[in-house]
Amino acid sequence: MDSSLNSLRKKAEKDLSKATLDSNVVLVEDSDLDFTIINKVLSPQYNVSRFSTAEALLEQLGDLKVSLFLFDYRLPGMDGIDLCQTIRSVPAFEHTPVIMLTGENYTNFEYKFWDAGCNDFIAKPYSAVTLQKRVEKELKYSALLEQHKEASMIDSLTKVFNRRYLEVVMNQLSARYESPEVSVLLLDIDYFKKYNDRYGHLAGDAALVSVTNTVKRALTRDTDFISRWGGEEFAVVLPHTNYEGCQLVAKRIIDLLHEEHLPHEDSPCGYLTISIGGVTVPESPRDWKTLFLKADENLYEAKKSGRNQYCLKPEV
Repeated sequence: MDSSLNSLRKKAEKDLSKATLDSNVVLVEDSDLDFTIINKVLSPQYNVSRFSTAEALLEQLGDLKVSLFLFDYRLPGMDGIDLCQTIRSVPAFEHTPVIMLTGENYTNFEYKFWDAGCNDFIAKPYSAVTLQKRVEKELKYSALLEQHKEASMIDSLTKVFNRRYLEVVMNQLSARYESPEVSVLLLDIDYFKKYNDRYGHLAGDAALVSVTNTVKRALTRDTDFISRWGGEEFAVVLPHTNYEGCQLVAKRIIDLLHEEHLPHEDSPCGYLTISIGGVTVPESPRDWKTLFLKADENLYEAKKSGRNQYCLKPEV
């Protein structure tokens, strides 16, 4: 048992080390000598970018992809604590690790560092090993959190986003000052209970995966995504998509599924089909659930009209 646990632990450590390799470390340090030392320690494993002042960093912050911030406390102009507080106010970097470097007696500043949102701090002079290990620890912990976050938002069977992720995205779209035109589709596999009864639940699971992959092939833009709504129902979100574009996607999904021609002897068509209800709005409503209620109403209309079709309506 102990040897198995050790093997799992070693594999997890190896995976985390691989995940953090080539991470982007942003250093704010006005001393050329300290930068040279830090760069020598960290650059073999990570991409190190350096800014001499907090103000210089903030000017380019929106263009940066950052895995970890490393700040000197004593900086010309804005100091490290104020910089950390400013970074924490930016949603994109709210949870990005921050390590503070300080030559002060850090016990006198400890509460300030924590209150500012630092993950850790290192007092100068420090050894190369201490710096490397502290940075490595924060990057691995951050990677671990990201893995758990992704796992909690992915449907375990179909490997597409789950309803939790959908709710997060829709809340973000609804909260935008200028919400984009958006279309949504609700998809329901026709006569799926009969499919499970005839072919068994393992075959039903395989069919869900197959349908999911077909829908993904129909989505041609990175901004479009599918999530599992529940059971045999799926939701598709199409940002910046008008009514005509929504129609094209719905038709493409149905056509591609026809091409797959998965046998379903208890369906009038003889193969697996899907019904789709959709709606397009000029901007995301403040209560995004109303959008899906409309789509669900249109899905009902598609099913009532014979299934294996879509029913879409624009909202004005």
